[in-house]
Amino acid sequence: MISLYLIFALLVATSVCQRPSYAGSRPIGYPALEEIPEEPTSARVDSKMALGTTTMSTPIRTTTVRLPIEALGDRRLVETLLKLPLDKQPFWLLNWKKLEDNRTKPKTYPLKANSYLHHIPTSHPRPGLYPY
Repeated sequence: MISLYLIFALLVATSVCQRPSYAGSRPIGYPALEEIPEEPTSARVDSKMALGTTTMSTPIRTTTVRLPIEALGDRRLVETLLKLPLDKQPFWLLNWKKLEDNRTKPKTYPLKANSYLHHIPTSHPRPGLYPY
């Protein structure tokens, strides 16, 4: 009788732990990305050499797009994730956006005078003059 309960419990445990068929086979939380075909290394080197020089052999200056470290330089990944609703975007992307906003437009507050370092004159006479 105990073995029947044990077998039934194992059967229930294994069936509860299975992923439902409608959930798909991809990992949870990662959107599907299109595959980027690899170009041959010779074409990659030639294109970099062509972009880096001009007829006067001066380097072309281009600005780079700021990307989060977690994106590993994949601009398409960031663009794809930014199209998702806010509740579906990963935390590292949300945190990166807030930090970038703070870097580009920092909030500054005026400094107050330190009463310990700088004497702030008041309308009251010195404390020794008050009779207590």
